[in-house]
Amino acid sequence: MKVVYEECNTLLQYDLNLLDDEYTKLEGSVYSFDELQEMICKDKNIVEFVGRIKDDNCPEFEVCIATITDVGIFIGITKDKKEYLSLKNRDALTELIDVWGDELNVSRGLFVDADEGLSALNIILKEHTLCDMLVWITPEQLPEGSNYII
Repeated sequence: MKVVYEECNTLLQYDLNLLDDEYTKLEGSVYSFDELQEMICKDKNIVEFVGRIKDDNCPEFEVCIATITDVGIFIGITKDKKEYLSLKNRDALTELIDVWGDELNVSRGLFVDADEGLSALNIILKEHTLCDMLVWITPEQLPEGSNYII
């Protein structure tokens, strides 16, 4: 799953909560997507976590991520006070997944494949834009009974 990417010219701030037995909290900063990927991928698999990533050079841009093994990655972006959500399957938007174990629900249809999500995340964090690799929707486009986090 690991792919080598170019380093960022900026400092990426992360605040991640691993969904392990102890809900380990990881906070800090990295200069490259590779460094971030080292933390969130173990044994070629993405670890389960919920968290946020910000770029010091672009304060109006923030990424919210949730990962679930065998489901994929949810990516939510706040850019210029507007929210955008990754979309994989419109038919699964009312099927909710409890990502934290305390009814923090995200629609299954918002999770993209892990490999695709990691590749897109690299571009998103470098370019501060919605990556064309993914389909995006806004919260207003979600049907009743669906949910997201941001």
